[in-house]
Amino acid sequence: MKNGLFGKLLLLGLAVIMLFALSSCEKNEAVEYDITGKSDFTVADTTFDGDVVITGEGGSVMFVNCVFNGNIINKGGEGARAILTEDCKFSDGSECVIESSLKEATMGTDLPKFLIFCEVPPVSCKTCGAVVTVSENEIEFNGEKYAIENAELFNNDATDEIVPFSGQKANMHNVAKWTENGEEINLHLAIFAE
Repeated sequence: MKNGLFGKLLLLGLAVIMLFALSSCEKNEAVEYDITGKSDFTVADTTFDGDVVITGEGGSVMFVNCVFNGNIINKGGEGARAILTEDCKFSDGSECVIESSLKEATMGTDLPKFLIFCEVPPVSCKTCGAVVTVSENEIEFNGEKYAIENAELFNNDATDEIVPFSGQKANMHNVAKWTENGEEINLHLAIFAE
């Protein structure tokens, strides 16, 4: 009788130890990519269970056929781009976050950005940054939704001229936020790029 109780307690103890071991295996560490000066850096066919952090400036990383179960966080400076191809996927609750160290910028600043060609997850931006996507994708930026037909301005990439948007042919759109001379600027721009 005592051996039977001892055996059950031993099995219960082993089950508890296995649960702790499995839960410790599920801790997901962040993956960090420094993109400083890189223009052809690609990450393909990867599932990220933890957050992905982008650092550096003047470079880009392209994610091809990747799955994001955590957030992707762009902490880069000027010219830091994270490009997400049409075959990337995000889990529910995952988002793109811009946490740039830029404090001041202008419309001409190459803001840190996400170029998203898959279904666009929510994007949050604490300081200066932008998100660009194809025209049919709605952008959720800092909790507000942006459809291309509601863009304020239009840019033809060939001429680089910016004019009010009144339904011109556009195949992409951009939502951006920055601080200029102490004033917060928010911009929604329709773009035609060939």
